[in-house]
Amino acid sequence: MPLMSRVVGIWTNCVKSRGAVVSPYAETPRPRHWNSGDRREMEGNGSDMQTRSATCRCGQLIAECEGEPVRVSVCHCLDCQKRSGSAFAAQARWPEDRLRLRGEAKTWERIADSGHRATYRFCPHCGSTVAYVIEGWPGVVAVPLGAFADPAFPEPRFSVYEHRKHNWVDILGDDVKHSSTPSSVRKAGDTLRGETSR
Repeated sequence: MPLMSRVVGIWTNCVKSRGAVVSPYAETPRPRHWNSGDRREMEGNGSDMQTRSATCRCGQLIAECEGEPVRVSVCHCLDCQKRSGSAFAAQARWPEDRLRLRGEAKTWERIADSGHRATYRFCPHCGSTVAYVIEGWPGVVAVPLGAFADPAFPEPRFSVYEHRKHNWVDILGDDVKHSSTPSSVRKAGDTLRGETSR
């Protein structure tokens, strides 16, 4: 079974557990008192791994992310602009085994500019997207940065789809990689700048 089908299946087949929806790869639900923007150390397992919580606007749908994100980026594609209601969208990605989703969620899918299927999980009450997966990014889950409500969140290192960027927007930083090449025309193994990865 292709990875995307497996991920969509996992998200679609979430199970009820003590009033919370817990993905099947979650070992145990996290305490309900963790709110948006909380950064706490894992308790009871001897690990000092940090956990960040992202929530929808009404607070009932929660994404708990363990450890540091593997990528923080800004996307200027038209679909991300529509999803965020802004001129661009910022998101952080975690390995799928480091993210737990709790609460009631609905799923919506679309085909991205790249031709890959994107699957969004959002709150049926307030409409906020809390997590999404894209076929072209196997094994990782993206969470919109604003859902963390954390001004100290790590800054983005990538700015993509800049050919769709509003002319009054600049993503600053010496370490930020910029790309105007749509992912649908990139070759496998290309980095954001078009160099071949090693």
